[in-house]
Amino acid sequence: MVNSRYGNRYNRTSMTRNRSGRYSREFKHVPTHQQSAVLYGAGMTRHIDLKSDNEDQRVAVVGTMQALEKPYFRISKTPAPWEVRPPEVLQLSLQHILKLWMNGERKYAWIKDQFKSMRQDLMIQRDCSELAIKIYESNAKVAIDAHDPLEFNQCQSQLSALYFSGTSWPHRLEFTAYRILYYIFVEDIQGLNLLFMRLKPSEKKNVFIQFALKAYNAWSQHNYKRFIDLTNHAEFDGGEKCKGLLSWSLPRERQHAVKAIFKSYRQTVSLDFIAKTLGFADTPSCTNFFADTMKVSLDLLKPSDNISCKDVWSKINQAQVTT
Repeated sequence: MVNSRYGNRYNRTSMTRNRSGRYSREFKHVPTHQQSAVLYGAGMTRHIDLKSDNEDQRVAVVGTMQALEKPYFRISKTPAPWEVRPPEVLQLSLQHILKLWMNGERKYAWIKDQFKSMRQDLMIQRDCSELAIKIYESNAKVAIDAHDPLEFNQCQSQLSALYFSGTSWPHRLEFTAYRILYYIFVEDIQGLNLLFMRLKPSEKKNVFIQFALKAYNAWSQHNYKRFIDLTNHAEFDGGEKCKGLLSWSLPRERQHAVKAIFKSYRQTVSLDFIAKTLGFADTPSCTNFFADTMKVSLDLLKPSDNISCKDVWSKINQAQVTT
């Protein structure tokens, strides 16, 4: 059942809703020899129709390239074997690229390009193995760290299809939790509902899923304080990625929280109280948020221990009318 919170959010997410369900349904009816076109074609600029080996032997490329680094290029024809890295080289390439990223030796744009190149080599060789899962999972985690929602969404969409194969993948629930947090970010209500319908009771005991469900409950119930607090309380192995994903929603949820505070409080509030409620480390960060995001004059935040709710609420309403 759709929560009442979703009234105006449902229409704004028509482009992103049900994406995971669509991938799963389409993938289910695709012949085995064409499945990699579904799994990898969406991320490519040109679709390659992967026919069976009897129909077109040229498509069954077995790579021989040994380079660990390879820029991403758009493809217009089936590449030669020496232009494609085989799985064993891609495994080494993944380790190499991740090391450069973790050591800060390359900028994100370069790392992103290398991942696209690895994914392209997987697609060309129709590789849907454990290595494909590993590359997409690593790519998604790097995208979280780099605050790149578009790249993360490409990866999580493909992972959704790969996981749908039915094999027991060790990180499936972890990335299911990431999808929940991402759907909160894009306010994809139908995507969330589909995920929840598929979750088994035993899967809800997973620590990642439990965190994502806490975030969802706080978000859907307008519990802004609880939602914001969760961005600093994911104290479990791997929780940093959950906090990173949740932080993508912070600017929007802080705006909702500010409106709720100044609409509800009749008299005055202190800047310190607001800063703590919104999860800011200090009051200067909070005042910058009011000035840059809420378009509230800093003069209205004085004195800091006795801010007029009426005056600030009036200014917020004026800013909404003019934007």
